[in-house]
Amino acid sequence: MANLMVIIKLLDKDGTITKNGSYKNDKKDSIWTNYHSKNIKKNESTYKEGNLKLKAEWSSNNKKTFEAEYPGKSIWFNSNGKKIAEAYYRREGYVKESTIKIWLNGKIFDYNILKKYRWEWLGQGKQTYNGYGKYYHHFNNYDGKDVYRLELLANERWTSTYNLGEFKIDPYRLPKLVITSNPTRSNYRYETFEIKSWNGKNLKVNNDTWVARAKKD
Repeated sequence: MANLMVIIKLLDKDGTITKNGSYKNDKKDSIWTNYHSKNIKKNESTYKEGNLKLKAEWSSNNKKTFEAEYPGKSIWFNSNGKKIAEAYYRREGYVKESTIKIWLNGKIFDYNILKKYRWEWLGQGKQTYNGYGKYYHHFNNYDGKDVYRLELLANERWTSTYNLGEFKIDPYRLPKLVITSNPTRSNYRYETFEIKSWNGKNLKVNNDTWVARAKKD
């Protein structure tokens, strides 16, 4: 079978290249580049026989924000060129969770502490849940599993408990540290939590402060 090469080049109305790359036998097999503007790269991806091998991204002021090798390490950078996250991917979107490192407050955040403590926080914003009273959340070891639970407080008594699923890191949201819970019942919504900072036993998550307690409490 003869090798068929097709070169793709997209231009804007001024004739500036916005995207280029090529196909070989109907598969991407070259460097594909997108541009913010003339000569300012937005991202660059290297393919071999349709498989993504390398990837890099830049900000509009030409600062590298991301680089990756598949399989291999992905690294994210801030505007000063400092590393803010890294992880090992078998291929794009398939991360080995134990390899994830994220820097918060200048230190690597050990996301395994989510499993070491019982994390508690009161719901912010509206102060009632379905009209019954305050709602209280915690992430705890329950029946041998680490799960996210929601409890209702009405007339100063805990009245109901809902198990909303295990916490998992969302690899598609890196370099932000976003935790998702997979609902165990279909009528519960999918919850997401972005961890913004930490100082040992307190986490700033979304607009709440989570407090660590011993699991036996």
